[in-house]
Amino acid sequence: MSALTVSGDAPGLAIPAADVERARSYANAEKAAATRRTYGTDFLIFRTWCAERQLEVLPASPATVAAFLAHGPAENVKASTIGHRTTAIRYAHKLAGFATPTDDEMVKATVRGIRRSLGTAKTKKTPATAERLLAMAPTLARA
Repeated sequence: MSALTVSGDAPGLAIPAADVERARSYANAEKAAATRRTYGTDFLIFRTWCAERQLEVLPASPATVAAFLAHGPAENVKASTIGHRTTAIRYAHKLAGFATPTDDEMVKATVRGIRRSLGTAKTKKTPATAERLLAMAPTLARA
């Protein structure tokens, strides 16, 4: 990578490639690898949805983001996943230097409406009672 000129710096001055790469390395360390992968997957879903409708991805309008998020429940997407996708879209816009459409009240109201309509209660698992643990014990002994 060659030297990079940064807007706001004096004309003609450049940041050495090694310094830019070092900054990029620290920026990547900001999020866990699993978080970056999840954001990437969620943003890819958004990009694909936008491409199918010939809509701008970066920067996306608040109306585009709200429509994308509202499409989720029709695809049986849980409210928590819609929250993750909202965060991924926000993060991608911030990294690209754009205003975040997720800060718009229309997007926030859409997310709140989805959460209220779908509910956000987690599915409770059946507790591991003494009888169940004892029933599992013979299986574990054979393993």
